[in-house]
Amino acid sequence: MDEVTPLTVTMPNVNNYHIGKGVVSFKETGQPSYVDLGNSPSFIYTPTVVKKEHFSSRQGIKTKDFTAITEVGATIKFHLDEITGTNLAFFALATITPGTNLVTLSGLTKTVYTGDILVTGTNAIGQQVDFTATVSFVPAGDFKFVTDTDDFSVIEIDAEVQKNATDGSFGKWTIREVGTAGPPALNAVTPNTGVVAGGTAVVLIGTAFGGSTGVTFAGTAATGFSVVSATQINCVTPAHAAGAVNVVVLNPNGNATLTNGFTYA
Repeated sequence: MDEVTPLTVTMPNVNNYHIGKGVVSFKETGQPSYVDLGNSPSFIYTPTVVKKEHFSSRQGIKTKDFTAITEVGATIKFHLDEITGTNLAFFALATITPGTNLVTLSGLTKTVYTGDILVTGTNAIGQQVDFTATVSFVPAGDFKFVTDTDDFSVIEIDAEVQKNATDGSFGKWTIREVGTAGPPALNAVTPNTGVVAGGTAVVLIGTAFGGSTGVTFAGTAATGFSVVSATQINCVTPAHAAGAVNVVVLNPNGNATLTNGFTYA
């Protein structure tokens, strides 16, 4: 995802007032696709800066004459109100044991959940804000699942934003004008395996697919390309040697890549 996109609107302008809505997805490190975390009524980003201040003692009242920045970072906190095994596992760093009609979670059995968080702005009022970052979940929020009110239960998740090794950033935003399609996101390829001869019919699931012009597997164009909707593309895989390959949706608003999204066998 690109850095902040310059807007053509001027300030002041009432179109810049913002009521945020968005879709939150997460791709765990080592996994091929993003998981939609369901309804998220709140997503908060907080920069953290640690300063060391120096004061001169050369006069009766000490005066600050230097400030050193010693630490920089960022955290995010978001709420999820769809109570699922997946969401609770992220909250509690839990290991999931699936069953026929139940999911058992053993809390605090994983050292950390790391991966890429993706927020796609969907609001109707104001500029739409997309966000992406590499994060690690840290148990710090609450899960209030028994109350004496009629409020919906909410899972609170805290995460540390990791520094981007390429540009040193702690998360990136794309700001889109009202009605402007954002960059697409490719979340899953189904099925995600096929024969080396090609010819496997696959469905790509994601967001903002409108206007897409093609799909490539390891740089080779797929055939039978069809944009079914803003969230679905159908195509047929080309031939390729055995192994995992990147799948890329080509779009004028920015390409969407799913690393090792399809495996030839």
